[in-house]
Amino acid sequence: MRPILLLVVVVMLLGGAVSELPPPERSYNILMVLMVASPSHRNVFVSLAEGLADRGHKVHMLSCLSNFSTARNITQHYVGLNIMDDLPFNVQNS
Repeated sequence: MRPILLLVVVVMLLGGAVSELPPPERSYNILMVLMVASPSHRNVFVSLAEGLADRGHKVHMLSCLSNFSTARNITQHYVGLNIMDDLPFNVQNS
């Protein structure tokens, strides 16, 4: 069992498990629709969009939040509608 564990550790240290991905063969136009106006949800998807933009993809984000990323390949489309405003109870205070 120890030789297998040692082999796994050696492979990880040599960079097999932590190396960067190869560049994509071509770039894609990606549309991301953020339905929830929560900063926590926004942070997750902005990080994902910035990673895709860093790899050469053009990302279009449709959201009810404005001005949340300055990456060069990310285009923000502000909708102005907030799904949280239509709920029958106040989510911000609960």
